Amino acid sequence: DAYEIRHGDEDGRNKSLGSRMLGVQACNSQIPLGRGMMIVDEADELLRGSSCGYRMFGFDRGGTTEKGVMNSILDEMRLPAIWIVNASAGAIDESVRRRFDYSVCFERMNNAQRVSIWRNLVKKHHLGRLISDAKIDEYAVKYETSAGGISTVLSNVKQMKPSAGQVDELISTLMKPHCQLM
Repeated sequence: DAYEIRHGDEDGRNKSLGSRMLGVQACNSQIPLGRGMMIVDEADELLRGSSCGYRMFGFDRGGTTEKGVMNSILDEMRLPAIWIVNASAGAIDESVRRRFDYSVCFERMNNAQRVSIWRNLVKKHHLGRLISDAKIDEYAVKYETSAGGISTVLSNVKQMKPSAGQVDELISTLMKPHCQLM
Protein backbone atom coordinates (compact mmCIF):
# COMPACT_ATOMS: atom_id res chain seq x y z
CA ASP A 1 0.00 0.00 0.00
CA ALA A 2 1.20 3.51 -0.80
CA TYR A 3 0.60 6.28 1.74
CA GLU A 4 0.84 9.85 0.48
CA ILE A 5 2.05 12.63 2.72
CA ARG A 6 -0.14 15.31 1.20
CA HIS A 7 1.06 18.84 0.66
CA GLY A 8 -2.45 20.29 0.58
CA ASP A 9 -5.88 19.66 1.97
CA GLU A 10 -9.11 18.92 0.13
CA ASP A 11 -9.70 22.65 -0.39
CA GLY A 12 -6.30 23.12 -2.06
CA ARG A 13 -4.69 24.90 0.90
CA ASN A 14 -1.07 23.98 1.59
CA LYS A 15 -0.31 22.15 4.80
CA SER A 16 2.39 23.59 7.02
CA LEU A 17 5.84 22.07 6.80
CA GLY A 18 5.62 21.08 10.45
CA SER A 19 2.35 19.20 9.95
CA ARG A 20 3.77 17.42 6.91
CA MET A 21 6.83 16.32 8.90
CA LEU A 22 4.55 15.08 11.68
CA GLY A 23 2.71 13.13 8.98
CA VAL A 24 5.98 11.56 7.84
CA GLN A 25 6.81 10.57 11.41
CA ALA A 26 3.31 9.21 12.11
CA CYS A 27 3.23 7.17 8.92
CA ASN A 28 6.72 5.83 9.56
CA SER A 29 5.79 4.71 13.07
CA GLN A 30 2.26 3.41 12.42
CA ILE A 31 2.42 1.42 9.19
CA PRO A 32 3.50 -2.19 9.80
CA LEU A 33 6.79 -3.13 8.16
CA GLY A 34 6.34 -4.82 4.83
CA ARG A 35 2.79 -3.47 4.53
CA GLY A 36 3.35 -0.17 2.83
CA MET A 37 5.47 2.63 1.58
CA MET A 38 5.35 6.39 1.88
CA ILE A 39 5.26 8.91 -0.98
CA VAL A 40 6.25 12.47 -0.20
CA ASP A 41 5.66 14.69 -3.24
CA GLU A 42 6.69 18.36 -3.30
CA ALA A 43 9.33 17.52 -0.69
CA ASP A 44 11.74 20.34 -1.65
CA GLU A 45 11.17 22.51 1.42
CA LEU A 46 10.97 19.53 3.77
CA LEU A 47 14.43 18.36 2.74
CA ARG A 48 16.15 21.75 2.68
CA GLY A 49 17.01 21.62 6.37
CA SER A 50 16.67 25.16 7.65
CA SER A 51 13.17 25.47 6.19
CA CYS A 52 11.74 22.38 7.86
CA GLY A 53 9.24 24.30 9.94
CA TYR A 54 10.33 23.07 13.35
CA ARG A 55 10.38 26.50 15.00
CA MET A 56 6.96 25.79 16.46
CA PHE A 57 8.44 22.77 18.28
CA GLY A 58 11.39 24.72 19.71
CA PHE A 59 14.03 23.12 17.51
CA ASP A 60 15.28 26.34 15.91
CA ARG A 61 18.90 26.81 16.97
CA GLY A 62 20.25 28.77 14.02
CA GLY A 63 19.41 26.37 11.20
CA THR A 64 21.86 23.52 11.85
CA THR A 65 19.66 21.82 14.42
CA GLU A 66 16.75 21.80 11.99
CA LYS A 67 18.96 20.08 9.42
CA GLY A 68 20.00 17.72 12.20
CA VAL A 69 16.35 16.98 12.99
CA MET A 70 15.69 16.24 9.32
CA ASN A 71 18.74 13.97 9.21
CA SER A 72 17.56 12.14 12.33
CA ILE A 73 14.13 11.58 10.82
CA LEU A 74 15.70 10.21 7.64
CA ASP A 75 18.07 7.99 9.66
CA GLU A 76 15.13 6.56 11.60
CA MET A 77 12.99 5.80 8.56
CA ARG A 78 11.90 2.18 8.64
CA LEU A 79 9.36 2.35 5.82
CA PRO A 80 10.46 2.57 2.22
CA ALA A 81 9.77 6.11 1.03
CA ILE A 82 9.81 7.98 -2.25
CA TRP A 83 10.71 11.66 -1.86
CA ILE A 84 9.90 13.73 -4.95
CA VAL A 85 11.58 17.11 -5.36
CA ASN A 86 11.65 19.62 -8.18
CA ALA A 87 14.78 21.41 -6.99
CA SER A 88 18.26 20.72 -8.26
CA ALA A 89 20.36 18.39 -6.13
CA GLY A 90 22.53 21.31 -5.01
CA ALA A 91 19.52 22.95 -3.36
CA ILE A 92 19.42 20.16 -0.79
CA ASP A 93 22.24 19.82 1.74
CA GLU A 94 24.74 17.03 1.05
CA SER A 95 24.15 15.55 4.51
CA VAL A 96 20.49 15.06 3.58
CA ARG A 97 21.18 13.77 0.05
CA ARG A 98 23.57 11.05 1.20
CA ARG A 99 20.85 9.46 3.34
CA PHE A 100 18.91 8.22 0.31
CA ASP A 101 19.49 4.66 -0.86
CA TYR A 102 18.74 5.37 -4.50
CA SER A 103 18.25 8.58 -6.47
CA VAL A 104 17.03 9.32 -9.96
CA CYS A 105 17.60 12.66 -11.65
CA PHE A 106 15.45 13.47 -14.64
CA GLU A 107 17.33 15.70 -17.04
CA ARG A 108 15.65 18.10 -19.42
CA MET A 109 13.99 16.32 -22.29
CA ASN A 110 15.61 16.35 -25.69
CA ASN A 111 13.75 17.26 -28.87
CA ALA A 112 12.88 13.65 -29.80
CA GLN A 113 11.35 13.09 -26.36
CA ARG A 114 9.31 16.29 -26.64
CA VAL A 115 8.06 15.26 -30.10
CA SER A 116 6.93 11.92 -28.69
CA ILE A 117 5.14 13.61 -25.79
CA TRP A 118 3.48 16.16 -28.08
CA ARG A 119 2.25 13.33 -30.35
CA ASN A 120 0.92 11.24 -27.45
CA LEU A 121 -0.83 14.19 -25.82
CA VAL A 122 -2.30 15.53 -29.08
CA LYS A 123 -3.78 12.05 -29.55
CA LYS A 124 -4.94 11.84 -25.91
CA HIS A 125 -6.71 15.21 -26.18
CA HIS A 126 -8.21 14.30 -29.58
CA LEU A 127 -6.59 17.28 -31.30
CA GLY A 128 -5.05 15.42 -34.25
CA ARG A 129 -7.38 17.06 -36.74
CA LEU A 130 -6.17 20.49 -35.58
CA ILE A 131 -2.44 19.88 -35.04
CA SER A 132 -0.37 18.31 -37.81
CA ASP A 133 2.82 16.24 -37.34
CA ALA A 134 4.77 19.12 -38.90
CA LYS A 135 3.38 21.52 -36.27
CA ILE A 136 4.22 19.03 -33.51
CA ASP A 137 7.82 18.93 -34.75
CA GLU A 138 7.88 22.73 -34.76
CA TYR A 139 6.40 23.01 -31.25
CA ALA A 140 8.90 20.49 -29.85
CA VAL A 141 11.79 22.65 -31.04
CA LYS A 142 10.19 25.97 -30.14
CA TYR A 143 8.89 25.16 -26.63
CA GLU A 144 11.29 23.47 -24.20
CA THR A 145 8.87 22.38 -21.51
CA SER A 146 7.74 19.37 -19.53
CA ALA A 147 5.04 16.84 -20.32
CA GLY A 148 2.87 18.59 -17.71
CA GLY A 149 3.26 21.92 -19.49
CA ILE A 150 2.34 20.41 -22.84
CA SER A 151 -0.65 18.60 -21.36
CA THR A 152 -1.93 21.75 -19.63
CA VAL A 153 -1.69 23.80 -22.81
CA LEU A 154 -3.39 21.12 -24.92
CA SER A 155 -6.12 20.67 -22.32
CA ASN A 156 -6.80 24.41 -22.45
CA VAL A 157 -6.76 24.40 -26.26
CA LYS A 158 -9.30 21.56 -26.27
CA GLN A 159 -11.60 23.44 -23.87
CA MET A 160 -11.47 26.59 -26.04
CA LYS A 161 -12.59 24.66 -29.14
CA PRO A 162 -10.62 26.75 -31.65
CA SER A 163 -10.78 26.44 -35.40
CA ALA A 164 -7.75 24.95 -37.14
CA GLY A 165 -6.61 28.45 -38.10
CA GLN A 166 -6.60 29.62 -34.48
CA VAL A 167 -4.64 26.75 -32.93
CA ASP A 168 -1.11 27.92 -33.73
CA GLU A 169 -1.66 31.39 -32.25
CA LEU A 170 -3.50 29.94 -29.25
CA ILE A 171 -0.69 27.47 -28.49
CA SER A 172 1.83 30.30 -28.81
CA THR A 173 -0.23 32.54 -26.51
CA LEU A 174 -0.43 29.82 -23.85
CA MET A 175 3.01 28.26 -24.23
CA LYS A 176 5.27 31.35 -24.34
CA PRO A 177 4.48 32.60 -20.82
CA HIS A 178 4.60 29.03 -19.51
CA CYS A 179 8.10 28.51 -20.95
CA GLN A 180 9.25 31.87 -19.57
CA LEU A 181 8.08 30.81 -16.12
CA MET A 182 9.86 27.49 -16.36
